[in-house]
Amino acid sequence: MRPIFGLAAVCVGAILTSNAMLSYLPLYLNLTGIVIAIFLITKFAGNDFNFQSVSTVVAGALVLELLVLTTFSQLLEPSFSNFHANSVHFGAHLLFDFLVLYFIQNRRSIMLKVYSNDKSKHSEILKSSVIDSPLYGVFLLFCIIDLLSFIENIVRNMGKLGVAEEFAAKFWSWQFFYNNYELLKAVLLGLMFMTLFACAYIANKQSKRMEAQGAV
Repeated sequence: MRPIFGLAAVCVGAILTSNAMLSYLPLYLNLTGIVIAIFLITKFAGNDFNFQSVSTVVAGALVLELLVLTTFSQLLEPSFSNFHANSVHFGAHLLFDFLVLYFIQNRRSIMLKVYSNDKSKHSEILKSSVIDSPLYGVFLLFCIIDLLSFIENIVRNMGKLGVAEEFAAKFWSWQFFYNNYELLKAVLLGLMFMTLFACAYIANKQSKRMEAQGAV
């Protein structure tokens, strides 16, 4: 099997699994699945410090995002209107995805500050990482989808913000992102896992090549 076909199969499997997780599984299984999947991928990448740093932040952000939104849904959402509840959901997703995007973009400067007292890590942190650019692209897509969903929610509910009902009614049918949000997020989550796996595969190959060269 050609690598591209294997990668495509991994991507499809990750998307289907992500869709099932988001749609049917309870929170604790979602959290467990995310942590285990990213842990196994990170282990497969070997001793790539930058890969470990980024994957840890991604896992932490996803877990925290689920916990925050689940807590909101169970404790506070009943007292909110649909418009305000959806705004909180889309806004929270956008916030967490932007924070991950910001970390990836500024990984070097952030990690240098975190390890300011451990100079031995600095040379490793300053190296380019195979995971940075691909995962940045994935989380940029996450942010775009969340932003468009947030905007659509506001446009569809302009009447509740004081806009004349006659004008606001023209946009009541704007529900593409609302109706397809879980599917879109599942696709992106699957793409994220596929990207992590592909980058881990490359990092693993690079690590073995360096070990082989060092043994010569």
